[in-house]
Amino acid sequence: MKNLKSAYSKNFISSILLLCVFCLMYNIDTIKTPVAVESQNVKIASNKLIGAVPIAVALDKKLLEEKNINYTLNLFPTGSQVAQSMLASQDDFGGPISTIDLITIDSVEKDKIKLFSLLIENSTNPVSHILVKNDSKYQNITDLKGKKLGVAQGAFWQFLSKIMIKNHLNATDAVEYVIVPPGSWIPALETGKVDAVFSVEPYTTLALKDGKARSILAGAQSDVIKNIPVVGFAVESSFAQKNPEVTKKMISVIDEAIHIANSDRKEVNKALVEYLGLDNETTSKLKLNNYYNSSQLKDIKPELQEIADLLYEGGFIKKQVNVTNLLFVP
Repeated sequence: MKNLKSAYSKNFISSILLLCVFCLMYNIDTIKTPVAVESQNVKIASNKLIGAVPIAVALDKKLLEEKNINYTLNLFPTGSQVAQSMLASQDDFGGPISTIDLITIDSVEKDKIKLFSLLIENSTNPVSHILVKNDSKYQNITDLKGKKLGVAQGAFWQFLSKIMIKNHLNATDAVEYVIVPPGSWIPALETGKVDAVFSVEPYTTLALKDGKARSILAGAQSDVIKNIPVVGFAVESSFAQKNPEVTKKMISVIDEAIHIANSDRKEVNKALVEYLGLDNETTSKLKLNNYYNSSQLKDIKPELQEIADLLYEGGFIKKQVNVTNLLFVP
């Protein structure tokens, strides 16, 4: 009887163990690896300069909504402030940011922000000008020696204006540089705070249309590099790593907006009337250049590297930058 109880106990225990093993195997097969939840809200930083055309088009055409992207749009006066917001991880995507700002940032904080689109200026269709008052005695840029040149804050304006002035007046300090926010460029001219301003759209067209200013140098940016990548859109690297699908969708939105911007001026005008708050007549006169989308960046990489090399050679940055590392790779 004792042996019978012992055998029964052993069989019972064996059955329990087999059942546990079976349950464990079943659970292992059915357990799925947890999937990281991507951000449901994209924070976008931008400004109301002409480089923001892709954002204006995306908003007007509701391209973000089509991709089911929830977003918050934060506007800043300049691209440099857009970049600083992304550096502080306060915004996930940003643009337009100057290529000079992006290269400067990469020389200090490598891989922090990645570029995925670019706006190009060339001499045939310039979006930047050196403006003076309409009744000014200055006829060309060489007349500005010893005068005050208004430039916006940030590495972009500091670098381009100094290289441009050196090219024409043989010295970077041939003029006095005065920091003036974009929206105050024309008032600064009118009040005599500055003798000239380094202007971009839409302020150039507004000033020329109202007869408040005239241009003494068209293509101030392309005067430095013939086919210059001026500004672009970028993504904060850690956000892209944590949210690859959202990042892919966001870049596809900007790419689609760029396609519209490069091919349909009527749609761009419609978008800019709303985004910039301008009238139809003024908007139709704005100068626009082509954007390069995420698949075209390699075509402009030599010019982008030239900017990086000029920044290093001129002492604007302390480390050389290989711009290949600056470009976003999915």
